[in-house]
Amino acid sequence: MRKMCVGVFASFALLMGSAASAQVTGSVGYTHLDEEVSVGALQGTIGYRLPVMEGTAGSGFFIPELRAGVGINDDTVGGVKVEIDNYYGLAPRFQYEADTGFYGFVQASYVNYSVKGSTMGISVSDSSWEFGGGLGVGMAFSQALGAEVSWERVDSADVFNVSMRFGF
Repeated sequence: MRKMCVGVFASFALLMGSAASAQVTGSVGYTHLDEEVSVGALQGTIGYRLPVMEGTAGSGFFIPELRAGVGINDDTVGGVKVEIDNYYGLAPRFQYEADTGFYGFVQASYVNYSVKGSTMGISVSDSSWEFGGGLGVGMAFSQALGAEVSWERVDSADVFNVSMRFGF
């Protein structure tokens, strides 16, 4: 698994290095995961905007992103406290931006979630890599600032995200 992570991050670094016209982008936001439990996390991303199409009313971009988060809200089910310790992974997206500043995107993800459950002084942790996919919308207020909301399906969980997006 470690070799695969190194390979993914190395490929991402090569892609970033070869993109002369790319722009660095990132976000900070709140993520809510809802399955049998309801937990929350603070999430951050960093990626590159690679232009893939130009239109008369907007432009399309491929944006490979690295994603990481840390749990901030937990839930209790049947006397067991459940929380996200952290997560990290890769989340590429295709984004279409209208000239008005409005944009929509579809996104895939491959993320390692580390979850902990505890009750009566006993704690159990588990982590697993999960594939996901979803969509979202956003509004760019300027080249450097925007806001977005998204929904993603990961395994059998619904993941909602609200974030501020930054351009560098």
